[in-house]
Amino acid sequence: MTNIEKISEWIYNKSTLLFIIALLSYVVAVSGLYFAKFESNFRSFFPKDSELIQTFDSVLEQYEQGDSLVLYLKLRNSGAMTSDNFEAIRYADALVNTLPYVRYVRSVTSFQRPISSESSIDTQYIGDWTQQEGGLEGANQYIASQTQLRGRLVADDYSGAVVLAQLDLPEPLYQSTAEIIEAAEEAAQKIEHNNPNVEVYITGSAAFDNGLLTEFYHMLMVSFPVIVVLVSLVVAWVSASAWITVAGLTASGLTLAATAGVFGWLPVTLDQTAVISVILVMVLTVVDCIHIGSTYIVCVNQSMTKEAAIKESIRANLMPIFFTTLTTSVGLMTMFFTGSPPFVLFAKIALVGIITGYVYSFIFMTAISIWAPIPVKGRKLPTEPLVDFARRTVLKKPKQIIAVFSIITITALFSIPLNKIDEDTNNYFMPGNNVDNAIETIQSDFKADNQLSIALSSTDGNLVTSPAVFLAVDRLQHWLNSGSSIVSTFSINDVIREMKGVWDNKPESTLLPTTEDEYGQLLLVYEMSLVAGQSTAEFISTDRTRTLVTVFVTIQRIPPSNRVPSE
Repeated sequence: MTNIEKISEWIYNKSTLLFIIALLSYVVAVSGLYFAKFESNFRSFFPKDSELIQTFDSVLEQYEQGDSLVLYLKLRNSGAMTSDNFEAIRYADALVNTLPYVRYVRSVTSFQRPISSESSIDTQYIGDWTQQEGGLEGANQYIASQTQLRGRLVADDYSGAVVLAQLDLPEPLYQSTAEIIEAAEEAAQKIEHNNPNVEVYITGSAAFDNGLLTEFYHMLMVSFPVIVVLVSLVVAWVSASAWITVAGLTASGLTLAATAGVFGWLPVTLDQTAVISVILVMVLTVVDCIHIGSTYIVCVNQSMTKEAAIKESIRANLMPIFFTTLTTSVGLMTMFFTGSPPFVLFAKIALVGIITGYVYSFIFMTAISIWAPIPVKGRKLPTEPLVDFARRTVLKKPKQIIAVFSIITITALFSIPLNKIDEDTNNYFMPGNNVDNAIETIQSDFKADNQLSIALSSTDGNLVTSPAVFLAVDRLQHWLNSGSSIVSTFSINDVIREMKGVWDNKPESTLLPTTEDEYGQLLLVYEMSLVAGQSTAEFISTDRTRTLVTVFVTIQRIPPSNRVPSE
């Protein structure tokens, strides 16, 4: 008797004990689901020690940055903003201000323009300006000249407007995010009801994170049940036995729950990408069970006794399924080196799942087959004709088969360079998803489809108000604006330029101050004009030694590799 035969004998003879042990291990593992943690956050796509995330966290600590919510009001007109457009934006601005976790709201109507008043500088909301005589035309001209407005809060062709809310979301983020998005959807309905010519799209980082969560729920509530039904039908058709179908689905179901529970016990946080691995685990476990069950039925049809048929089924499949599990495991292990945490966790879950499935499939299939009635003899499996055809073809024409598959393999290898790597955020969502629709609409209306924040700090202790610093920032902006993919840039210098133009009663002037005192005074005036919730900490650190430059880019073309000018 070979070792494989001894193992199959042992599994058969100890089937009840193994069944009890497997159930106990399942109970222990699945109880870990109580402690499972789920995260819906873009951070999950980066390693915790990622330099990008560290830089991002550093920017959040130094500047008043954070999660955002964007309501994009798609207008029916273009070419200029009408009074109805401004009224709709004003209404949306006021409504968004009432949403939970909102720190402040920015829109074109709540944007303040500086105006000179005798010996001082006052500010005026653009929304108020449009209600004055001649204000509508003046506001449109002002929007066209302001990089803070056109291309940022107003679409380049004036076909839409952004209402941007900065948020302070509490933990757990997936709950607070879902709450703010639900409130935003209600607000969007009110805006559309109050303004029939406006269509509202919701996006922003909060919408993106919630969209990922929504896609995951859709997978659990729709896609996964459909997959379970299809797999069940396939198992029932292939095995032609209700008991084999029950045994296979039982093994796969227990494997899924146990695998998820194991990772509940571990100090890991699950995300959408990682959890999708359960589909792979289910399919592979079911396939294992189909092999075991089909062999059992074939043996019964060959007039073997029930005991002999079960033992032979175990013996015949123990090593083949082991090797398929091993090769699949090796393939999953290669994903450990991708550097993408969701896919690394995906591989770990799938790896634990298929190994668990390998063990569970033999234990539960054996135990249930022993307890279940013996299949009806003489019943042909639906797959037998296909298997017979494949066997005859391989035996008759082995060289031709090798040649065909060699050509297919070589063709596939040469096609590898044709694959394209695309990190477009749209592809994270199914077509028709609300977030996907919002991103598509905004990208079609705005020239800039992405933005980059550059954090600058003074190495010699100079403040941002120092000419050595703000002139260096100015030179950097000038160089950036020369790039073919750069739509525009923004820094505190743009604000100070406008403030100086108003102060000097030369609105068209683009000159910067020449002294630190003048720059500091204009910055103070600007700070005093800001509404509650806003501050210069959005782009200047509290100690005023660091500042942000925001670059609005289009990623359709790669900018030339020019060297940054020396300071």
